[in-house]
Amino acid sequence: MLKAYKDKKNKLLNQYDEILKLPNILSEDIRIEDIKEKKQQLEEEHFFVSFTGQIKSGKSTLINALIFGDEVIPADDIPHTAKITIIKYGEKPYLEATFYNKEEWKILQSNQEFYKEFLEADIEESIGNGVFLEELINTKAKSKKEDNLENLKEYVARGGKYTPFVNFVTLYYPNEILKEVTIVDTPGTNDPNKLRDKVAKEWIYKTNANIYITYANQAMDSVDIDFIDNFLLSIPKEQKLTVINKIDSVNDTDGLEEYISELLEDESLRRREIVSDRESLVLVSGLGALIDKMLITELPLNENLNYYAEQLDEKGFLEPENHKLPTLEKMIEQKLIENKGKNIIESHSQFLDLIFEKRIIELKKRLEVETSRVSDLFKSNEELKEKRKALDEIIIFIVEKQKSIRNNFDNLVQSKLEDFYSLSIKQNKVSIENIEKELNKINNISIYKKDVLWIVKNSIDSNFDTLKKEIKSITDDLTDKIEKDIDALKYKIVKKDENVSINFTSESFSIYTLELVSTMKELAETDFKKNKIKKLVKENSKFFQLKKTNIRDINEAIMSETKSFFDKTSSNTKEKFEAMLKQHIQENILEKTLEELSKIMNSKKEEIERSLKHEEDKKDLIKKVTGEKILLAKELKSIKKYQEEMMK
Repeated sequence: MLKAYKDKKNKLLNQYDEILKLPNILSEDIRIEDIKEKKQQLEEEHFFVSFTGQIKSGKSTLINALIFGDEVIPADDIPHTAKITIIKYGEKPYLEATFYNKEEWKILQSNQEFYKEFLEADIEESIGNGVFLEELINTKAKSKKEDNLENLKEYVARGGKYTPFVNFVTLYYPNEILKEVTIVDTPGTNDPNKLRDKVAKEWIYKTNANIYITYANQAMDSVDIDFIDNFLLSIPKEQKLTVINKIDSVNDTDGLEEYISELLEDESLRRREIVSDRESLVLVSGLGALIDKMLITELPLNENLNYYAEQLDEKGFLEPENHKLPTLEKMIEQKLIENKGKNIIESHSQFLDLIFEKRIIELKKRLEVETSRVSDLFKSNEELKEKRKALDEIIIFIVEKQKSIRNNFDNLVQSKLEDFYSLSIKQNKVSIENIEKELNKINNISIYKKDVLWIVKNSIDSNFDTLKKEIKSITDDLTDKIEKDIDALKYKIVKKDENVSINFTSESFSIYTLELVSTMKELAETDFKKNKIKKLVKENSKFFQLKKTNIRDINEAIMSETKSFFDKTSSNTKEKFEAMLKQHIQENILEKTLEELSKIMNSKKEEIERSLKHEEDKKDLIKKVTGEKILLAKELKSIKKYQEEMMK
């Protein structure tokens, strides 16, 4: 799993090491500390994959097969004993159980119904086993470490002496997968522990991929749908994977395929982005995969597993092509690589390339300065004075032209922003019409309650995808405009004095590519798609509490809220986009480019002043400067060659 990502990551880490050995390739504004920091960031980049699903979906068995190849996590079918289990890489296997703190325990006790039904008897049993509340529940959460994973049942299973007091458990295990992936096993659906329910949601929201596991004989029943509505509403579809487990329990294979066809045609599931095509579903036999791995590693099977091993062997589910665990591993890898992994690799590759580009630009500028110095040293004082006068005129000309370039850019930005806002309003209208059209198709109040927010969410996602393309188009247009204006300015400068050449090319713009892309991604991940949707969910729930049975009346209320939402987000998006343009294009590209142009001219003027002062030292100076020029040319050639070799 994740082999391609790991290979690329290791290659990048090696490249960072090589650069750290050669500090001379760094430009003035990139420090050794910056390289070390970027390398550390890459080393620590990690994927979080959450596993969710109903009790009895075989979730624990599937994780045991995927990670441990052994029965490590107890397969418990009691909701109140289930714990959030975080699985990380460790050189040696061990577990760390974290207990509730006093504040959390107080919250649990305040829910009298839950406490009496699910905790009271278990606490008494724990006391009988010599475990006391006062020893474990503290102001600051305590934790307990165990080197033997077989003791995990004492912390998470029914009858475990520490189970009632455990908030969550972290398992450490030497599986290569876990060097890149942290698994988060959340409790099954319908968790009566509201505190744990809240923590589970938080974990699900911050994971890079969510694996939802359902049971082949009851795949996607009402409990599944309720969980998806409550937990997965704000999870982008590209981060979700649906697994139908226990396919070995289905006697009628044709019947299973027929049922899958029904799932694919289910409009409600399509709205929830759970099943879009056959490839979006993974069918596995977690039990078959676990037994297969245990047999391969010659681990002993208990009586229960021996019983199932014979049955599954007869059906062929101990074979990888039938239990399909490799298919699941591949799908997880693809989900991760397509999302976070691809972006991580691309980001660091661009940064490494940027190191070379900045140094090359820096050396070209220095080489140009030295070339100009040599040329000026061969001139007479009168010629130098004439050139100084020409440079003064050019500097004044640049200052004057800067004003018009800035004004033209400001006007263009305002025009683009107005176009963007107009498109946003137009898209809002289309989205609202689509939402209304979809809502009017539904004539069943129970389906309406479940599907309304998915309809709104999907329309918002589609709306924002369109706006993202427009944002990219606008930033490209503005950057292109700046480059053309600067090129035109450079051309006029050269015409004023043909001896003044400017080595300042579009390569400079590559420096800001990462910042622009990063800002656009940041804009895409704002509350426009997530926090605002959650707020909309909360606000819309009041309409159903009013017990309105007339769908038409509810539609009006929902559409009113939706229109208000779109209007507000359009305004917010415009403001954020404008701020992005000013910071990342106007400040980082336009202003810095104009500033650089002025610096080049002033530097040339300073060189002339020095030449006028040191007339008697010209011969030695010419020799020295010519030598520096040759060294710079060699260094530039060497760095270009090194860049080609390293980045290929």
